[in-house]
Amino acid sequence: MPPNDTQYIYVLFRPLEAKEYAIDLPIKIRDLDGLSPNSHYLRLRGIGYQSEHEELKPKEVPFYGDLPVCRAYIGEEG
Repeated sequence: MPPNDTQYIYVLFRPLEAKEYAIDLPIKIRDLDGLSPNSHYLRLRGIGYQSEHEELKPKEVPFYGDLPVCRAYIGEEG
């Protein structure tokens, strides 16, 4: 991707258990000198809940108001 470009990662989170989930996505950075020797990761986290305990559902917090709408269709079934 060119310098100063922006890409978006869309995630569909469908937990099976009421627990915390996390995944680290490695980000590889390359410049004129080659691959960066430093490690960079993007950590995606989510909290699952059981649908019969709707009151325990974590509040959804919007954190990026300018994200574009996902290009893929996501219906009620996911």
